[in-house]
Amino acid sequence: MTRTYIAAFLLLITLTGAFFAHRYTRSLSSSLAEEVPLWAEEARSGALDALESRYQRLSPLLSTFYVHSSIEEIGQVLEECQGCLEVEKDREYHQKARLLRYLLLRLPSSDDPTWENIL
Repeated sequence: MTRTYIAAFLLLITLTGAFFAHRYTRSLSSSLAEEVPLWAEEARSGALDALESRYQRLSPLLSTFYVHSSIEEIGQVLEECQGCLEVEKDREYHQKARLLRYLLLRLPSSDDPTWENIL
């Protein structure tokens, strides 16, 4: 009987931890998406550098819970945004910044329990 109680307690702790981990990473990716500067003038003022440093700090945590290829794709788009700023392609930067925001907002949905994600 003791083993049953221990198993139920561990299951409860695991489910609670998974719920809060999912909720925490969802809020992290949403806050990162809100910080993406959509316009080149805003990005040149240092907002993109701040976003990149915050993303570099949080990417190991996010890669713990999400697929590594998604995290790498976000990192690549972030580097492409930096490249567009360096060569002063403002229109292309705006497109890449919108893609970056979309990828960050889509990241938590890859963890949702849907048939598409399971299969």
